Parts: sequence; structure tokens; C-alpha cells
Amino acid sequence: MRIIQGAFKGRRITTPRGLSTRPTPEMVREALFNMLGEGVVDARVLDLFAGSGGIGFEALSRGAQTAVFVEKNPAAVAVLRKNAAAFGCKDRAWILSADAYRRIPQLEGSRFHIIFAAPPYDNLNLAAILLGVARARLLADNGVFVIQIPSEMDALSAVKGLVLFDQRRYGRNQLCFYHLEASPEGEESPPQPPPAKGGQEESPPCQGG
Repeated sequence: MRIIQGAFKGRRITTPRGLSTRPTPEMVREALFNMLGEGVVDARVLDLFAGSGGIGFEALSRGAQTAVFVEKNPAAVAVLRKNAAAFGCKDRAWILSADAYRRIPQLEGSRFHIIFAAPPYDNLNLAAILLGVARARLLADNGVFVIQIPSEMDALSAVKGLVLFDQRRYGRNQLCFYHLEASPEGEESPPQPPPAKGGQEESPPCQGG
């Protein structure tokens, strides 16, 4: 697996050997970033169920400000750190060794312009992920939350705080795009505080706002 575009174009992404991670196929990654376009530049990115970090590192390659990677498997976490060092972007990559389902609420207070989740398809709980992101208010104004699910799975059209606005199918996978539910007319958006502290000491947290 290689970086498609940007500063790291053509560089190989190391993946864990003998581990049942499911990297997002290159065709899907390319389609995703074509849709995101210039929105990636200077974005704060959250890569949930990160695996070897193909989405987060692709975003950093294309000019994202920071990327937070959440992955529970120790072998995959080691590979994430190895990739960050190899690409020379440790100062922009915050790697959290944690279960994404449990870590999402603990990120409350952070704001991300792009959130991507590629959860394992076995025992996938789509509602829990969407509600977790919505309740923790992780998505910045005008941000986008993209989740990769099986193509045959029915996407949720909305949860409290998030609304589905696009779906794209690519073979066995589909991408579902969500944005913030519109606030009632006249209601101001809530302030965006700085992020909760924590995570790997070697990498900086995202900034709020």
C-alpha cells in the first residue's frame, strides 16, 4: 500500500504482518480524497480504527495540519509509529493506543474537520460509532464524518446531531458521509474548547477551534 498524492507520494505504508487488519483499498482512498479535495489542506483529521494509518497519512501527505490515529492492536500501533517516523511527520501525528469505541467519548473537547472510521466489519455497531461522535461533539462546523461499512449494510440516515448526505459504493465497501445537523434558525453554534489532554507523549494533540 502506497501514498497516492502529496508530499509522501509513492512512499510505501508499512502494514502489520500476519494481522487481520483491513486496509482501505487504494481505489476507495483515492475516491475519498477526490471528494474531500482542498478541504484536506490545514485540516485536523481523526482516523478511527486506524490500522496502519492509510487514511491519516494520506491526509498528512496532502497538507492536513494534524492527524490523530486511534488503534487498539499493539502491533498496528507499533506500525503507526514506524510510519510516522519514516514519513518525518511525528510532530503532526498523535497516536492513541486505545479501543475506538471506548476512546471516542474521551476525545470530547477536541474538534476535527475530517473524521474517518473503518471499523472491523465483524460485530460492527454503526449506531454506537455515530452516536459517540455526535455526543462527544467531535466534528467541527462544516466538517465531514466518513465511515466505511459493508456495501450490503443499510446506513443510518441520521442520528441526533449528524445527518447522512452522501453514499458511495465500491465493490464490497461503501463510504457514508455525514455532516452536522443544522441548528435551529437563530441558534448560535456552541464554542469549541481546547482538546482533552492525554495520548502518546511523542505527538501533539489537536487544537480546538
